[in-house]
Amino acid sequence: MTKERDINLKRVRNARELGGYLTEDGRSQVRWKRLLRTGQLTYAMRGAGEEPAGPTEDYRVLSEDYDLAVIVDLRSCNEISAQIGFIHDGRQITYASAADPEFPGCSLRNCPAVDPLWAHQNWQPLDPRSPSPREKLDFTREFYRELARSSQAQKSFYCFFRALLSAPDERAVLWHCVNGRDRTGIGAVLLLAALDVAMADIRSDYLRANDFPGGADANDFLYKEDAGLKPVEFVYLDAYIETVAEMLRQDKAARGVAGRFSADGGKAPRDMAETWNRNAKRNLQEYLLRFIGITDEEIEELRRKYLEPAGRR
Repeated sequence: MTKERDINLKRVRNARELGGYLTEDGRSQVRWKRLLRTGQLTYAMRGAGEEPAGPTEDYRVLSEDYDLAVIVDLRSCNEISAQIGFIHDGRQITYASAADPEFPGCSLRNCPAVDPLWAHQNWQPLDPRSPSPREKLDFTREFYRELARSSQAQKSFYCFFRALLSAPDERAVLWHCVNGRDRTGIGAVLLLAALDVAMADIRSDYLRANDFPGGADANDFLYKEDAGLKPVEFVYLDAYIETVAEMLRQDKAARGVAGRFSADGGKAPRDMAETWNRNAKRNLQEYLLRFIGITDEEIEELRRKYLEPAGRR
């Protein structure tokens, strides 16, 4: 079923949906063709230097095969306004900006998850020519911690959940960042936790980003500037989950009351993996309530909108 979730796009990277994941009790599953996660959508349109101008096959698939109601863009304004391009068959293909194309009947929400100043200040000290693997590892782990603790990220994911809640029934929501891995991945982690999907499946879906280094033609022309990026790993997601657990511990201590869920989300021995997964998901659910600002009633509404009886296709 894993491959069934793939969306066959040639230029937009990491395109897949969340349909078919079972809830913890096995009675329900995520609806098909309703929740889509991708990398940036810019390349769904042809750029300057390409003929004929206009939409690509990727654009047709997204607009005709999926009834898109809302696109949530997790990128910063700097990333959206940047001029981008690539080399294809010896030709320079350019885009005046990385803005998303318009899709018929679809609204766009920009919910930037990271303060550009933070990213600049934390990446700047690294060797710009070739950051070491250790530097990349440390930076990315800190990036994931920032996605948990910063007010910017919390506001971004609140915006994401508001888009999910307000989208028309029976229509699709797509969210993306640049690569469709980190910010997009955390959005999927939080959403699947809210829908009560098993933590093992949540972690597996997160790691699937490693199967999508780019579009099908990536080796030919896409994302050459990103060739050195390290794929997602559990150590990054664990950094996020551990930060969430620590935030919950501090929150409970400050309030002087016991939280609804255990805040023990740290690493555990292998024979305690089931307990670790259960606590990790409960922490993510509690985090949604305490820090993102989603209510119990809204979580129930998300489940009504995006779950269906198990076994449907």
